[in-house]
Amino acid sequence: MSQSNHREKSAIDAIYDMDQRLNELEKKLKSNEGKLDLVLSKLDKLSKVAPGVKINSQPETVSQQKVKKLLLGAVKVFGYIVNKSKVPLVGVQVKLYDDKNELVKDLKTDDNGYWEVRLPGGRYGVEYLHKNFKPINKTIEFSKENKVYEVR
Repeated sequence: MSQSNHREKSAIDAIYDMDQRLNELEKKLKSNEGKLDLVLSKLDKLSKVAPGVKINSQPETVSQQKVKKLLLGAVKVFGYIVNKSKVPLVGVQVKLYDDKNELVKDLKTDDNGYWEVRLPGGRYGVEYLHKNFKPINKTIEFSKENKVYEVR
């Protein structure tokens, strides 16, 4: 077997391995979604039992839309989310929507308030959600010729 055939086979094997791992993760996520649905259902029943008590299971601004397709691109899109004192905000939900308003990425900021995705050039909506702050929505646009795009 030649060297190039060996690398090609290895790359294909790696892709199949990644696909298998993604399928396993998807099964785990579906299992957790079922558990979350059960908890939300119980919270809903509790709020009906005690009508004067409002139980807010999730912020109203958080959409229940889920990422339905894998979207990959060559442009590194990133941002830092900090408060007025320049302190990084951890765990801010970052949602990116395509030009059809379909959710294409859903992630959270790390310990440095940093987030990053790779996208093809185009126009996107960006939504920042955090329980202690009002939602922030932006529209960004960049071409596929860009290698890096910082959201500010």
